[in-house]
Amino acid sequence: GLLGKVDASTLAAVPARFDSPTGVWVGVTARENVLAYNTNKVQPSQLPQSLFDLAKPEWKGKVGIAPSDGDFLPLVSAVIALKGEAQTLDWLKGLKANSQIFDDDEGVVAAVNRGAVATGLINNYYWARLHAEIGDKSTRSALYHFTNGDAGALVNVSGAAVLKSAHNAEGAQKFLAYLVSERAQDLMAKGHVDFEYPLHSGVAPDPILKPFNELSPPTLTVQQLGDDSQAGKLLRQAGLL
Repeated sequence: GLLGKVDASTLAAVPARFDSPTGVWVGVTARENVLAYNTNKVQPSQLPQSLFDLAKPEWKGKVGIAPSDGDFLPLVSAVIALKGEAQTLDWLKGLKANSQIFDDDEGVVAAVNRGAVATGLINNYYWARLHAEIGDKSTRSALYHFTNGDAGALVNVSGAAVLKSAHNAEGAQKFLAYLVSERAQDLMAKGHVDFEYPLHSGVAPDPILKPFNELSPPTLTVQQLGDDSQAGKLLRQAGLL
């Protein structure tokens, strides 16, 4: 109840499935869950077919995760929506047994790149940012994209909103409109900083990203993902928080 309605013209600038169902925030960019892997430790043919495979015994000690990072919660929420709480808890317990734990996704992708762990669950932009920082010669990792609507290929949204209590609501609405404009989205796509997917129609992402229309996320709505409260509860039950 803290957010005001976003102007209809702003909401219309991006596909409706990436906006708040009640019109209180607008989707600005999208990010994809991926599996980073060390190219010296894992061959593409050895990579798992599903996110759920990472909880199997053969992956023990080979997975890096950051369960306390905010980006991990929506992934757990996706598994809950697809499999229910009981199966999600079993998966989390298996993942805990197999994983090295890091503070954040930056730590995960850096560990994968230096070979401290074979694979790591992250959002796509963390790998791209590391690559931009260290260059091709020092990059010893790559991204694996889960397919066939697997939970591991979840696409989530970075959104923006205006507080009902905003002192300059008109200016805030103008800023939101700018964020989803073609100009701002093009700047974000070409800035080599953000590495998320622009949501304004016709704006191409950074070429280092896999084309958005080639991603294969699960067909989950924002409502189905919820507010991540159940995800937090299960992470605590599994001993990951």
